[in-house]
Amino acid sequence: MTQSIALIVCIIFLPLIGHYRRWPPTRFFAFAALFYAIGGAINLASVEIARNILQGPKPQFHDTYYVVKPGYISLNHGVIMAAFAALTWLQTRLNAMLYPRITKALFWLLHLGLSASSSIATGLTSFFTMPRRYVDYPEMITRVNLIGQWGAIATIVATVCLFALFVWSFVARRSCQ
Repeated sequence: MTQSIALIVCIIFLPLIGHYRRWPPTRFFAFAALFYAIGGAINLASVEIARNILQGPKPQFHDTYYVVKPGYISLNHGVIMAAFAALTWLQTRLNAMLYPRITKALFWLLHLGLSASSSIATGLTSFFTMPRRYVDYPEMITRVNLIGQWGAIATIVATVCLFALFVWSFVARRSCQ
Protein backbone atom coordinates (compact mmCIF):
# COMPACT_ATOMS: atom_id res chain seq x y z
CA MET A 1 0.00 0.00 0.00
CA THR A 2 2.85 2.39 0.82
CA GLN A 3 4.44 1.77 -2.57
CA SER A 4 1.16 2.59 -4.31
CA ILE A 5 0.80 5.88 -2.43
CA ALA A 6 4.40 6.86 -3.18
CA LEU A 7 3.93 5.94 -6.85
CA ILE A 8 0.74 7.98 -7.12
CA VAL A 9 2.40 10.99 -5.46
CA CYS A 10 5.37 10.77 -7.84
CA ILE A 11 3.19 10.26 -10.88
CA ILE A 12 0.98 13.24 -10.02
CA PHE A 13 3.49 15.75 -8.71
CA LEU A 14 6.38 15.16 -11.10
CA PRO A 15 4.39 16.11 -14.23
CA LEU A 16 3.01 19.14 -12.39
CA ILE A 17 6.52 20.30 -11.53
CA GLY A 18 7.58 19.71 -15.12
CA HIS A 19 4.57 21.65 -16.38
CA TYR A 20 5.51 24.68 -14.32
CA ARG A 21 9.17 24.44 -15.34
CA ARG A 22 8.16 24.18 -19.02
CA TRP A 23 9.79 20.84 -19.74
CA PRO A 24 9.67 19.54 -23.33
CA PRO A 25 7.15 16.74 -23.99
CA THR A 26 9.88 14.10 -24.24
CA ARG A 27 10.81 14.63 -20.60
CA PHE A 28 7.22 14.17 -19.50
CA PHE A 29 6.95 10.79 -21.19
CA ALA A 30 10.42 9.68 -20.05
CA PHE A 31 9.90 10.52 -16.38
CA ALA A 32 6.42 9.00 -16.36
CA ALA A 33 7.86 5.81 -17.89
CA LEU A 34 10.61 5.77 -15.28
CA PHE A 35 8.23 6.12 -12.35
CA TYR A 36 5.74 3.60 -13.72
CA ALA A 37 8.55 1.07 -14.20
CA ILE A 38 10.02 1.71 -10.75
CA GLY A 39 6.59 1.38 -9.14
CA GLY A 40 5.87 -1.89 -10.92
CA ALA A 41 9.26 -3.32 -10.03
CA ILE A 42 8.86 -2.35 -6.37
CA ASN A 43 5.39 -3.87 -6.27
CA LEU A 44 6.52 -7.16 -7.80
CA ALA A 45 9.62 -7.29 -5.59
CA SER A 46 7.59 -6.71 -2.44
CA VAL A 47 5.17 -9.50 -3.40
CA GLU A 48 8.09 -11.86 -4.01
CA ILE A 49 9.79 -10.94 -0.73
CA ALA A 50 6.57 -11.40 1.23
CA ARG A 51 5.97 -14.78 -0.42
CA ASN A 52 9.49 -15.97 0.41
CA ILE A 53 9.19 -14.84 4.02
CA LEU A 54 5.85 -16.57 4.49
CA GLN A 55 6.64 -19.83 2.69
CA GLY A 56 10.36 -20.34 3.22
CA PRO A 57 12.93 -21.28 0.59
CA LYS A 58 10.67 -23.73 -1.31
CA PRO A 59 7.45 -21.99 -2.33
CA GLN A 60 4.48 -24.35 -2.34
CA PHE A 61 1.95 -21.99 -3.85
CA HIS A 62 2.03 -19.47 -6.67
CA ASP A 63 0.59 -15.98 -6.50
CA THR A 64 -2.72 -15.38 -8.19
CA TYR A 65 -3.27 -12.86 -10.94
CA TYR A 66 -4.96 -10.51 -8.48
CA VAL A 67 -1.82 -10.33 -6.33
CA VAL A 68 0.68 -9.53 -9.08
CA LYS A 69 -1.66 -7.60 -11.40
CA PRO A 70 -0.85 -4.07 -10.11
CA GLY A 71 2.88 -4.60 -10.70
CA TYR A 72 2.38 -5.82 -14.25
CA ILE A 73 -0.09 -3.05 -15.02
CA SER A 74 2.41 -0.45 -13.83
CA LEU A 75 5.19 -2.02 -15.90
CA ASN A 76 2.92 -2.03 -18.97
CA HIS A 77 2.17 1.66 -18.45
CA GLY A 78 5.91 2.26 -18.25
CA VAL A 79 6.41 0.53 -21.59
CA ILE A 80 3.66 2.64 -23.20
CA MET A 81 5.15 5.87 -21.87
CA ALA A 82 8.66 4.79 -22.92
CA ALA A 83 7.43 4.15 -26.46
CA PHE A 84 5.90 7.62 -26.63
CA ALA A 85 9.07 9.10 -25.12
CA ALA A 86 11.07 7.48 -27.92
CA LEU A 87 8.65 8.78 -30.56
CA THR A 88 8.70 12.34 -29.20
CA TRP A 89 12.50 12.21 -28.91
CA LEU A 90 12.72 11.09 -32.54
CA GLN A 91 10.33 13.85 -33.46
CA THR A 92 12.46 16.51 -31.78
CA ARG A 93 15.71 15.12 -33.24
CA LEU A 94 14.25 15.35 -36.75
CA ASN A 95 12.87 18.86 -36.05
CA ALA A 96 9.34 17.64 -36.65
CA MET A 97 7.87 18.71 -33.29
CA LEU A 98 5.36 21.22 -34.63
CA TYR A 99 2.85 21.18 -31.78
CA PRO A 100 4.53 20.74 -28.38
CA ARG A 101 1.53 22.15 -26.47
CA ILE A 102 -0.86 19.69 -28.07
CA THR A 103 1.61 16.89 -27.33
CA LYS A 104 1.72 17.93 -23.66
CA ALA A 105 -2.08 18.08 -23.50
CA LEU A 106 -2.29 14.60 -25.02
CA PHE A 107 0.31 13.41 -22.49
CA TRP A 108 -1.96 14.59 -19.69
CA LEU A 109 -4.98 12.92 -21.28
CA LEU A 110 -3.05 9.66 -21.72
CA HIS A 111 -1.58 9.84 -18.23
CA LEU A 112 -4.91 10.52 -16.53
CA GLY A 113 -6.64 7.92 -18.68
CA LEU A 114 -4.11 5.25 -17.74
CA SER A 115 -4.38 6.21 -14.10
CA ALA A 116 -8.17 6.18 -14.11
CA SER A 117 -8.57 3.01 -16.14
CA SER A 118 -6.31 0.82 -14.06
CA SER A 119 -4.79 2.39 -10.99
CA ILE A 120 -7.88 4.07 -9.57
CA ALA A 121 -10.27 1.29 -10.54
CA THR A 122 -7.95 -1.44 -9.22
CA GLY A 123 -7.17 0.50 -6.06
CA LEU A 124 -10.80 1.17 -5.21
CA THR A 125 -11.99 -2.36 -5.90
CA SER A 126 -9.23 -3.86 -3.76
CA PHE A 127 -10.93 -2.45 -0.65
CA PHE A 128 -13.95 -4.70 -1.19
CA THR A 129 -14.09 -8.45 -0.76
CA MET A 130 -14.78 -10.47 -3.87
CA PRO A 131 -18.39 -11.69 -3.70
CA ARG A 132 -19.40 -15.09 -4.98
CA ARG A 133 -22.27 -13.86 -7.12
CA TYR A 134 -22.70 -10.86 -9.39
CA VAL A 135 -25.81 -9.76 -7.48
CA ASP A 136 -23.77 -9.39 -4.28
CA TYR A 137 -21.45 -6.68 -5.64
CA PRO A 138 -21.78 -3.32 -3.87
CA GLU A 139 -23.40 -0.57 -5.88
CA MET A 140 -20.21 1.50 -5.75
CA ILE A 141 -18.50 -1.06 -8.01
CA THR A 142 -20.71 0.17 -10.87
CA ARG A 143 -19.39 3.71 -10.43
CA VAL A 144 -15.80 2.50 -10.17
CA ASN A 145 -16.30 0.46 -13.34
CA LEU A 146 -17.66 3.56 -15.07
CA ILE A 147 -14.55 5.52 -14.03
CA GLY A 148 -12.39 2.75 -15.48
CA GLN A 149 -14.35 2.73 -18.73
CA TRP A 150 -14.07 6.51 -19.17
CA GLY A 151 -10.36 6.27 -18.41
CA ALA A 152 -9.99 3.58 -21.07
CA ILE A 153 -11.81 5.75 -23.61
CA ALA A 154 -9.53 8.70 -22.73
CA THR A 155 -6.49 6.45 -23.16
CA ILE A 156 -7.65 5.27 -26.58
CA VAL A 157 -8.42 8.82 -27.73
CA ALA A 158 -5.04 10.11 -26.51
CA THR A 159 -3.16 7.24 -28.15
CA VAL A 160 -4.88 7.67 -31.51
CA CYS A 161 -4.44 11.45 -31.39
CA LEU A 162 -0.75 11.15 -30.46
CA PHE A 163 -0.09 8.80 -33.36
CA ALA A 164 -2.04 11.05 -35.72
CA LEU A 165 -0.08 14.07 -34.47
CA PHE A 166 3.23 12.23 -34.99
CA VAL A 167 2.28 11.25 -38.54
CA TRP A 168 0.96 14.75 -39.27
CA SER A 169 4.15 16.36 -37.96
CA PHE A 170 6.42 14.08 -39.99
CA VAL A 171 4.39 14.54 -43.17
CA ALA A 172 4.23 18.32 -42.70
CA ARG A 173 7.97 18.46 -42.03
CA ARG A 174 8.73 16.35 -45.13
CA SER A 175 6.53 18.50 -47.35
CA CYS A 176 8.30 21.68 -46.15
CA GLN A 177 11.73 20.32 -47.15
